[in-house]
Amino acid sequence: MPDRSERRILLVEPFFGGSHRAFAEELKNFSRHRIKHLTLPARFWKWRMRGAAVTLSDRVRKTRFPYQAILATDMLNLAEFKALIPRDVPIFLYMHENQISYPVPKGETRDLQFGFTNITSCLAADKVGFNSRYQYEQFLRDLPEFLKMMPDFRLKDVPERIRRKARVIPLGLNLKFFDAFSRKPYAGPPVILWNHRWEFDKQPEQFFEAIEQVEQSGLDFRLIIAGENFQAMPRAFLSAKKRFVRRIIHFGFAKTREDYARLLKQADVVISTAIHETFGISVVEAAYSGAWPLLPRALSYPELIPTRYHADHLYSNFDDLVIKLKMILSNARVRRDRQKVLARVLFRFDWSRMIHRWDSLLEALVTSGQKAKKR
Repeated sequence: MPDRSERRILLVEPFFGGSHRAFAEELKNFSRHRIKHLTLPARFWKWRMRGAAVTLSDRVRKTRFPYQAILATDMLNLAEFKALIPRDVPIFLYMHENQISYPVPKGETRDLQFGFTNITSCLAADKVGFNSRYQYEQFLRDLPEFLKMMPDFRLKDVPERIRRKARVIPLGLNLKFFDAFSRKPYAGPPVILWNHRWEFDKQPEQFFEAIEQVEQSGLDFRLIIAGENFQAMPRAFLSAKKRFVRRIIHFGFAKTREDYARLLKQADVVISTAIHETFGISVVEAAYSGAWPLLPRALSYPELIPTRYHADHLYSNFDDLVIKLKMILSNARVRRDRQKVLARVLFRFDWSRMIHRWDSLLEALVTSGQKAKKR
């Protein structure tokens, strides 16, 4: 018997890879609604933000899927897309990240058009969602300064217009997947994990500098260097591969999700040295799997860890990171005692806990469109 509460949602993702792909696939798998994907490969992100609206709107005109609402993400120029599609339906824009707050690599100049695309997309959407309180507040806080860079007509009311339609709704994660793998600590010294993207905003140089200081103190450890790399291998990883060759038990992207889970189950400590993070999927997955998280006291990380544990897991500066890392590497009992506690706390992000929020959101989105047509 069909579910009477089922709605038909078109999920539009111009950058179908990494965390964007995982979210889209898992939402479709766990939702009670019928969700159809409309996607492009995860490459040429600048071209996606500039050209995907035309390509994907052409595909919308050809689809036979009777969608009632659209869920789009931040890599889409939603204002252009909305103008080009044949049907007027309610649209929810989900901000995995944004190009106003994203840091610019050293030596590059910020292209203001990408940030402005995020702004017009928010204005074109009926509702806007941010994956963390941190990103929501940062985006709205940075908007006025960004708009001051415009030569005139600086749209002073835009932040409030977006605020009125915006909300925070975290990602769902398939954490139950990791339960199928037993924790198998490495037969030797504790293992330190890197499982983030190999990009400048994750500051791998800081990570490897901290590792070097721990090594110089005489502590023994091993390294798992995982995570995704979309370009040529950054210099920091090339140097580290040679520098720590005898300590590395894995180096490179895990070939399968199962391989990735097994790596996490070996890790004792996971470190982030990021200067930009809107959620922290890799940290949640690692900590849920048993690794002790050491994270900046900034960005989205304080939202992940209960306040009563901030002193243990959040560091204030580089020296604080090194001190906390040395301490926890030397204390296996403390690590073991905290594992189950953090796993229980972080399970709030599992799809079994999050899907009802997403399904309710999508149902309300369709209902709003139906009510608007009756007026």
